[in-house]
Amino acid sequence: MNLKEEAVYAFPSRLSIDIEPLEEGNSSLLWVGDRHRAKKVVLLFHGGGFITPLLPGHLEICWRACVGAGIEMGTEVAVAVLEYTLYPSATYPTQLRQAASGLSHLISSGFLPQDIIICGDSAGGNLAAQLLCHIVRPHPDAVPIQLATPLAASFFISPWLSKYTNDRSYAENGSIDMVSAASVGNTVKQLCGYPDMEVEKNELASRAFPLDMEVPCYEGLSSATSQIHVTVGYNEVFRDQCTLYVRQVRQFNPGMKVQLDIQEKLAHDFILLEGLEERTGECMEAMKAWMKPLLIDKV
Repeated sequence: MNLKEEAVYAFPSRLSIDIEPLEEGNSSLLWVGDRHRAKKVVLLFHGGGFITPLLPGHLEICWRACVGAGIEMGTEVAVAVLEYTLYPSATYPTQLRQAASGLSHLISSGFLPQDIIICGDSAGGNLAAQLLCHIVRPHPDAVPIQLATPLAASFFISPWLSKYTNDRSYAENGSIDMVSAASVGNTVKQLCGYPDMEVEKNELASRAFPLDMEVPCYEGLSSATSQIHVTVGYNEVFRDQCTLYVRQVRQFNPGMKVQLDIQEKLAHDFILLEGLEERTGECMEAMKAWMKPLLIDKV
């Protein structure tokens, strides 16, 4: 059996139950991989509109794209999956507080920022982007994060970055994508706990959406993360938001590595669908290929 096959088939034999409660109540880190041996760690925020819990497909992403990349590169990688509180038990900014607590815990546990990668899909991508903004411009309700060096990288999969639904990609793809303007509108109300107009007027609530902040947090993101990679399907409603986000980050962070991967013929969060099918398809392979250079120790 070669290393690639081991990365796929050794999953059951390497699994153990390892859950760490966090100081921020009702949240914990679920570990995939051996955190005691890990040289690199991925802090992963699962998607699901802040309503749906972690799915088996998310664990497949952890194993196939992250831990599997480490096996192939000869570097021990562990993934810390944040178990955050879902609606209706909690609204914004509870999830941000829990994300900040998770990152703070990793650092206090001895992981260096340059060995930490943050990742999220869909609403999890929103939470990852929120966390970067919080590092640069701390939210008053979450523990501040002070980094000695930037995080190794940030990987956003089909991230949800704005409460608005008037982009061209919504009009083009609303009838074919799994996400729609109606579902986003309902989720905005649930996440923020405000009627629509109050969300518009409440600056702290608007901070749940990185593209909608009154005072954008793009400037200084290079102090929070060394690079950002955004992947989005051409046939999904979030395409234009992701394109705008990347353009803004590039504008305010010259010299920072910021990549946008618009995947032709794909729609929202197709890597999760690959995970649910328990297969390593083109999305999983692309993420693993992105991961591998990050696992090489810089001299």
